[in-house]
Amino acid sequence: MQRLVDLLVRYRDQSLFTVLLLASVSMLLLREDLKMEGARVVSSVLFAPIQRVVVLARDIVDLRQENRRLSMLVMKLAYQNDQLAELQYENERLRGLIEFKEKSRFVVLPAEVIGRSPSRVSSSVLIDRGSRDGVERNMAVVTAEGVVGKTIDVYPETALVQTLIDRNSRVSCVVSRSRVVGILAWHGGFLCTLEMIPEQGDVEVGDLVVTSGLGGVFPKGLRVGTVVEVGAEAQGLFRRVIVRVSADLSKVEEVFVIAGGGLGEALELEPETRPALSTTVTEGEAERSLIVEGDIE
Repeated sequence: MQRLVDLLVRYRDQSLFTVLLLASVSMLLLREDLKMEGARVVSSVLFAPIQRVVVLARDIVDLRQENRRLSMLVMKLAYQNDQLAELQYENERLRGLIEFKEKSRFVVLPAEVIGRSPSRVSSSVLIDRGSRDGVERNMAVVTAEGVVGKTIDVYPETALVQTLIDRNSRVSCVVSRSRVVGILAWHGGFLCTLEMIPEQGDVEVGDLVVTSGLGGVFPKGLRVGTVVEVGAEAQGLFRRVIVRVSADLSKVEEVFVIAGGGLGEALELEPETRPALSTTVTEGEAERSLIVEGDIE
């Protein structure tokens, strides 16, 4: 048997020819009805693989089209999911602003942040409200989370806001629990130092820091931040108090300008030093010196 198989493999061309010849002769000798039946059997045997290949190719094309359709559907659903998440975040943010405005005892003006300072030396944002809207220099700017800063340059339709993490910013603050008063200044990153705190001053980690109302800019009692570190200065006369600001100044988009109501006594504790832009700079020049948020990746 093995020898027969070996012979057929060795002489496969001749064997195939012989088989086809015998099949042809058999077809000639058969009756018409048997010829038709034989033809159907032969065709089914010969063409069945080809038919399977054709069906498989059609299925592959259909699967590719379905895969492309499903990929587009997944992309569309992912985009819609991102849009819904953004709308939910915006809804929560705006709800907080509305609640702040309703509960606030101040006259507040809503505004949007349209630009940020690229400088490492100063930290400021540009808002879409200006003198035409009643904004003036040295008005407090806040969010529902806490103080953002104050207006330092005002133009007809925009205003420049110096934030708490600007190196020139100084704000009179008080520790809410113990009523210890200090001056808030930038320390680094989103941290500030509460300066001029006596060595025996009652300050603890976790204490809430609010505005004192002194200086005539920030109303009394606005949330500023939370104490995250308490130590001693090198000279030992004052305590080293580090405060993390409450407002997320890297992501702030909507703010309120406090236009009046509840201001403290006009005792000027904040320095007259100004950051990069002066009042003589035109509005167009100020906006060119800022990075518009739409250009930020």
